[in-house]
Amino acid sequence: MNCSSFSHKSLLGIATATSLLFFSGHALSAPEIIKLTAVDGYPPKALQVQTFIEFFIPEVDKRLAKSGKYKIRWNQAFAGQIVKVKHVLTGMQKGLGDIGTVTSVFHQDKVPMQAIAYVTPFVTADPVLLSRTVDGLAEQFPAMKKAWLKYNQVLLTSYSVIDSYNLFFRQKVTKVEDFKGKKIAGAGINMRWLTGTGATPVIGSMVHYYNKLKTGAIDGSMLWTDAAVKFKLVEGAKYLLKADIGTANSKALTMNLDAYNRLPEAVRNVIHDVTREYRDYTASAAMSKAGKAFESYKKKGGTIIQMSQAARVHWANTMPNIAKDWASGLDKKGLPGTKMLTAYMILINVEAIGRSAFNKPIIGVIEMIEISIIGIVFLQLADSLRRGVLTRSDGLFNQLLKKNIVAGYILAVLTYAIGAVFMGLIIWGSVPYLIDAWKNNYYIGVEGMFTAPVWPIALIIVIGVAVTMVQFIIILADYCRLLNSPD
Repeated sequence: MNCSSFSHKSLLGIATATSLLFFSGHALSAPEIIKLTAVDGYPPKALQVQTFIEFFIPEVDKRLAKSGKYKIRWNQAFAGQIVKVKHVLTGMQKGLGDIGTVTSVFHQDKVPMQAIAYVTPFVTADPVLLSRTVDGLAEQFPAMKKAWLKYNQVLLTSYSVIDSYNLFFRQKVTKVEDFKGKKIAGAGINMRWLTGTGATPVIGSMVHYYNKLKTGAIDGSMLWTDAAVKFKLVEGAKYLLKADIGTANSKALTMNLDAYNRLPEAVRNVIHDVTREYRDYTASAAMSKAGKAFESYKKKGGTIIQMSQAARVHWANTMPNIAKDWASGLDKKGLPGTKMLTAYMILINVEAIGRSAFNKPIIGVIEMIEISIIGIVFLQLADSLRRGVLTRSDGLFNQLLKKNIVAGYILAVLTYAIGAVFMGLIIWGSVPYLIDAWKNNYYIGVEGMFTAPVWPIALIIVIGVAVTMVQFIIILADYCRLLNSPD
């Protein structure tokens, strides 16, 4: 045998085998490709699209690359390539996009709880604070996320791209009285702020404001300065009335539910983690761009008029109580409107105090508000029953009392007896949990950051329900006496 020939053949075989092993191993370790289409009707110059491209996508890719198991192939369809501005929600619902930014201000009929900041003007001009607070509310009030599920959407975050709403006019305006007779454009729900001013609201998207201002179809528009500069509104609206109405969570990053469910858990976790950072990154960008936007507006020939504090207070005082009306409307639909509004105002004020007094947010605010609201509900339960203001439907009861008083009393006896039994069942289930919470030191929060014991709130629930049960029995006894002597 030729040793030289053997050696060459052997080396060739070894090299071939090694190559096959390398490439087969490489194929086996290649990341799984996941295709996602990102949509928005707005163009890349819109802040939420800009930050999605420059931060969200690269950050998700970078984190997935660390494990090497998954890789997303992005289809970026912005500027109305697939869906127009007002149709992102319906497009995502149908599966035309997998992930995208819905301008929720256009869909208050579908996701009404998103309007929290729009019914509380002049509260805060801090988009980071607002975005974090609204996301906290979404965790605290599940109905907020549930509303999106009806439209095949998973809510990832509700966030702000606005430093503060201001007004842009073709003619000089300095006070609310000057609004009278003027056509002012806005996104929709913020048009409530014009109630009683004599202005004519014109609902529409900001992508159309430029042409409408140039042609005189509208006299002014309500939006934030960075957007006004990017869409060149100064060419049609030379006067900026700096009213500092406040920021608002006008955007919601959502995912199509089917696309979300198809994702591996590891990819979902990355998307959720990056979403929180994207929210803060975008909101911070809105704040940082505000100062530059004012300067740019002036350089392009615009005039900035600062609305006086007295004029702002006058405007706020002349507005109808839109927050109360909004909350009451949600309450009637079975949604926690009043509770959410209360929690929102507490959260905003506590966070603001923490930032200004201690230069950092107060840790544990969300958790404390969550358990406080539960406590408030159960502490007022018995009194609400006693005063007859507990939510109920008494149409049938009232009709029976008019037509057959005895039948009405019998229905009342049955109703309050069932109520007392139901309260007893709650106590039966709550007392063991109270004992466990006490013995095992159950808590809410995160160890090392903030924790609060659960047993005090469990005790409040037991006491509140026990007192309510007694109140049911008292009212039951009253109707039993009336039944015995109906005349």
